[in-house]
Amino acid sequence: MKNFTQSLIGAVVGVMCIGVASAQDVTTTSIDAPVAGATIYSNVGSAVSYTRDNVGAAPITSAQQVDSAVTITVLVNGVSVATAFRNSASDMAVNTPESSSLQTPPDWSMLGLASGTFELCIVTGSNLDMNQANDTICQTNTYESNPLPIDLGVTGLTITSPASTEYISGSGNGVLAYEAEFINNSTVDLPPNFAFPLEVEIDGDIISIPLSGPGVGWAAGTNSLFAGAAAQSPETPNPVGSYDFCARTTLAGDPDNTNNEFCTGITVILGPVPIGIEEEDAAAINNVFYSDRQLTVNMSNTSDLGETMFVVMNTAGQYVTSDIVNFSGQATSTNKMDLSNVAKGIYILGVYSDEQMIARKKFVVTQ
Repeated sequence: MKNFTQSLIGAVVGVMCIGVASAQDVTTTSIDAPVAGATIYSNVGSAVSYTRDNVGAAPITSAQQVDSAVTITVLVNGVSVATAFRNSASDMAVNTPESSSLQTPPDWSMLGLASGTFELCIVTGSNLDMNQANDTICQTNTYESNPLPIDLGVTGLTITSPASTEYISGSGNGVLAYEAEFINNSTVDLPPNFAFPLEVEIDGDIISIPLSGPGVGWAAGTNSLFAGAAAQSPETPNPVGSYDFCARTTLAGDPDNTNNEFCTGITVILGPVPIGIEEEDAAAINNVFYSDRQLTVNMSNTSDLGETMFVVMNTAGQYVTSDIVNFSGQATSTNKMDLSNVAKGIYILGVYSDEQMIARKKFVVTQ
């Protein structure tokens, strides 16, 4: 009798275990991207995202997933092209849909597809899933082997460091930090992390930077911002003067090259940027006087100066305007600067030559 009772208990326990296992039912509820009927181009591709759920009566615990991983397999025309695993660190609760996407989408150009329709399926898998009838969901999409013309444009370029967006102090690499803004002018959305090249240039010095679009995908007609570190800036030219700082895309096959570049002006000042109203080596300047919207600068002993830059800044060291003079052996010099657009106030004239500031002089704009 005892043996019969133990056998009966064992049988009941076995039935209960089978019941628990069969209560776990993992299914794919939807294919979220690409949407059904969408065209996938060979040079653009598409991310694959989906929603899955445990529609059974019992959760799949993290411990159970260690022995029986929850998988997602992507099939193209019945052939497996990618597999992903659910993160087993958390339980898979009942009736709690989970949206996810493949971290590494298929390289559609390498699948050997001809232009035309194909069947895309997503299949869930788990040894704990006792109902395979709802594991697979399929849809029809179109593949186009001819590349899609992708039109990327540059809509803005802003210097974020140094604070002034119009001048830089010093020379060499690692001087400028900046933000470049791009727009997807294509007729279709681009997939997450779409790769494209950027070039930034100052006076012929070019740096090429590989970039990626937004991680969530790049919708047609929307912008994306890239923050360039100082180490990703070109070398600033040694001669003082004004230059164009340009950002451009160089995507192969871009059908519209008229919007691929955006430039902003910078002025290179070699030497320290003066802040405040203190004068320095002002004797090098015979006199500076303001009259009738003009600043007149008289200097002597200028024959050895060569190319010299006159820079007008406010007392905070912010650039106002500048002028470049080549003395070319002149012993004395009188130079006039147009200040017709400069507001009333106290200003500093900085004189730069041979990569250093040789003098600065205070003056007042009175009208």
